[in-house]
Amino acid sequence: MLAGIRRALSWVSTITAPRPTRHRLPARTPRRNYQGAASSRLSADWILGPTTVDETIKNSLTKLRQRSQDLCRNNAYAVRYLDLVGTNVVGKNGIRLRSEHENIDTAWKDWGRKENCTVSGDQTLRQFLWLAWQTRAADGEVIIRMHPGFKGSRYRFAVQMIDAALLDINLNDKNPKTGNLIVMGVEENKHGRPVAYWFHSGADVRKFGVSMVSRGRLRIPAEQIIHSYRRRRPNQTRGVPDLAPIMMDAKMLDGLLEAEIVAARTAASKMGFLERKMEDVEGYSPDPENDDPTEMEAEPGAITELDPGLHFESWDPQHPSTAFPSFIKTNIRRFASGLCVSYPSLANDVENVNFSSLRHVAIEDRDHWGAEQSDLIDDLLEPMYRAWIFDAMLSGHLTLPERDPRAWFAVKWIPRGWQWVDPVKEGKAAEGDLKNNLTSNSRLLQGKGIEYEDVLEERQADRKLEERYGATAPDDGDDKKSEPNDWGGRLATAIAPNNGNGNGNGTGTN
Repeated sequence: MLAGIRRALSWVSTITAPRPTRHRLPARTPRRNYQGAASSRLSADWILGPTTVDETIKNSLTKLRQRSQDLCRNNAYAVRYLDLVGTNVVGKNGIRLRSEHENIDTAWKDWGRKENCTVSGDQTLRQFLWLAWQTRAADGEVIIRMHPGFKGSRYRFAVQMIDAALLDINLNDKNPKTGNLIVMGVEENKHGRPVAYWFHSGADVRKFGVSMVSRGRLRIPAEQIIHSYRRRRPNQTRGVPDLAPIMMDAKMLDGLLEAEIVAARTAASKMGFLERKMEDVEGYSPDPENDDPTEMEAEPGAITELDPGLHFESWDPQHPSTAFPSFIKTNIRRFASGLCVSYPSLANDVENVNFSSLRHVAIEDRDHWGAEQSDLIDDLLEPMYRAWIFDAMLSGHLTLPERDPRAWFAVKWIPRGWQWVDPVKEGKAAEGDLKNNLTSNSRLLQGKGIEYEDVLEERQADRKLEERYGATAPDDGDDKKSEPNDWGGRLATAIAPNNGNGNGNGTGTN
């Protein structure tokens, strides 16, 4: 009876008991925002800084420049990058000027000598441009002051490089006299065009002269300043070092390499420990007055007998590991991508490079360096030339028949070029393009940094020299074949030593 009552009560309780509530998941709504802007635990360490480019640069530029300069002193890949910048942008012969007036070409070349080009008289124009563009890469910007009327130069014009650290980054205010805004030492008008630059004064004044000293700073008009830097965002006032994207990884890799080298040196030493086992020696009793551990030095090729009870336990760390080379290459590829250069060029590694990949890499590198050459011409050479030509004429060392300035400024700059990976194949391709009127001699030679007019002048000089010595070129462009001894034989006869037998060929035969 009681069992039946219990079953009835349990059945009633199951009916009257509240049922658990089922929670339905909300329907997934389509995303209306960028996924990169989503906030989650995975992006909690993604720290966002100021929004304006100048505010970001102002908070970081000093430390970025100091770290970049340290890498350029001590990091092999940073030093290599600076060398690539100077070699590929300026080159061993510099960037030459070609104008319609030979007087301009001659005077510009003469001004590029050490005693005329810089105020300190210690750099040629090529050396000055090399250092200037390397400075722009390392510091993020290069600042040059032009000195019109400089008496130390024959042409009354000279240039001087100013350390970017002297441009006062902490000066952010309004000029009370002009009402212009000063941003990180650069005074700008309402359109954002620089009108003056404010530098630290004091002991550094003697480095670049004084224009106006105010509040411990000196103000130099923008007409005398060339300020070149890479603009990555609109309204950017100062430049950022090229090494900024990779400097943390480069510093970490330096530490890794140092630790790995130390570990490899330790592994090469083949160290070990001496262990004394008492049970192996009968009647052994330690000396209570000598607690120093036993030490042993091994010599190459020597076999040493150990004392009774001593056992050698080797310690053999394996460094470097087999994955070390590939790990280093991966990091250097990151450096190359951040610096916009190819890995084989930056790492000096052409171990696994074939002709096709090398040609592809060379084309991309040369396009990049060609753009850098254009920047150098636009930012440095053009304003320097426009300021130089007036002072050169006023000095009396440059005379021009025309008085139209448009003819003076109609100049062409010839930067360095590059030889192709396979000159034979490229020469055949160029020959086909010439036959099909798809290119010109001038365009082909400009790719190598050669002016076609220079080639014609040299060929004309060669003909005169051949006529002087009675030699004829083996093939001067016509279909008639030259005689075997027309050029080579006559030239060899002219320079061969005479051994006294009268034939002049030095062989002793008639």
